[in-house]
Amino acid sequence: MKERKRKRKRKRKRKRKRRCSLAEHHREHRHGSVQKFHRFHHFLLGDAAERHQSGADRRALERGTASDGAPSDQFGYSVAINGDVIAVGTPADDDFGSSSGAVYVYRWNGSTWNEEDKLTAADGDGGDEFGYSVSVDGDFLLVGVPYDEGVIGENSGSAYLFHWNGTNWVQEPKLVASDAASQDEFGHSVSVSGNVAVIGAWADGDNNFGSAYVFRSMNGIW
Repeated sequence: MKERKRKRKRKRKRKRKRRCSLAEHHREHRHGSVQKFHRFHHFLLGDAAERHQSGADRRALERGTASDGAPSDQFGYSVAINGDVIAVGTPADDDFGSSSGAVYVYRWNGSTWNEEDKLTAADGDGGDEFGYSVSVDGDFLLVGVPYDEGVIGENSGSAYLFHWNGTNWVQEPKLVASDAASQDEFGHSVSVSGNVAVIGAWADGDNNFGSAYVFRSMNGIW
C-alpha cells in the first residue's frame, strides 16, 4: 500500500514538473512572439516616423484649399498628381450654375504648392459636374464630366483635355463617345498617359454594362 502511494506521489510530481515545463515553454514562446511583434511594430512605426521627418513628407502633409472656395463646392472630390503638378476636382463649384464644376491646378515651386489656374469648361453649364474625375500626365490634364448633356442627351457625358503650353492650360477639343447616348455617364472615370486617354462610361449599354473608350493623339489631333 505504501509503495503504491509513493509511486502515485512520484507520478504526480513528474506531471507537475512536466506541466511547469510546458507552461514555462509557452510563456517563453509568448514572450518571444511579443518581442518579435514589438520589434516588427517598432520597425514599421520607426520607419514611418523617420519618413514623416523628411521634407518630402512635410510637403505631402500640407493642406490646400481653393483661393475662391465656397461652402459645398466639394473641393478635393477627385485628385491627381504627376511630378510637380496637382489637379483637384471641384464638381460642385458654381461659376456657370449650380454644380457646373471646376478643376484647380497647383504647381510645386521648390518650397510650396502654388495655385496656378482654375479650369472650367468653355461651354460649362449647371449640373455638369466638371471635375468629377481628373487625371494629369506631363503637359496633359484630362477632366471627366459625366453629367454633361451636350447635344446627345441628359447625362451622356464628356471629357475635356487641357494642354500646358508653357504659360497656360489651353483647352483641346472636347471628347465624347462615338456612340454616345443619354445616361451613359461618359467621363465617370478618366486617365491620360502620354498621347493616350482612356475614358470610362460605366452606365453605357443595357443594365449598366459599361464601356471604356480609348483616344490616341495623332499629330496633335485626338
